[in-house]
Amino acid sequence: MRIQTDSYKVYNFDELERDIQEKVLNKFRENEDFPCMSEDLSYELETLLKIYKIKYNDTPKLYYSLSYSQGDGVMFEGTVYWKSYVAIIKQSGHYYHYNSKEIELFSIKTDKDASEKVYKEFNGIYVDICQKLEKIGYDNIDYILDEKNITENIEANEYEFKENGVLI
Repeated sequence: MRIQTDSYKVYNFDELERDIQEKVLNKFRENEDFPCMSEDLSYELETLLKIYKIKYNDTPKLYYSLSYSQGDGVMFEGTVYWKSYVAIIKQSGHYYHYNSKEIELFSIKTDKDASEKVYKEFNGIYVDICQKLEKIGYDNIDYILDEKNITENIEANEYEFKENGVLI
């Protein structure tokens, strides 16, 4: 058996060549999995539901796909209570945006389906909530993937690199 010791130069991020810094930044972006996204969007959903005076027994289930692709968006499903109505919202189809749902809306008092006017009003609120959540999600992604944010993270964690940008 033999032991071989390699020696190499160690660099801080700001000491790397600019093209190598770009490589490092892109590697950090590729490996980002946004671990707090579900928690952040769930919190925002609860806040928006309160603002719109929509109540629930069980927190609605949140669905999202935010990769800047067709069909992306945010939506939620569950049973919620708004004014004197119950809305049963179910995810429908392959996408996770505000149009990927079915809503049953009926009066608590009469147990009859809501009028078209009431349905449109509730659907407008639903769409508004989903669009706001989508914007919040994309804003979070843009912030996390921003060069300045990644650089601050690298520096705060005192990461060091080989000359070619490989993390040590």
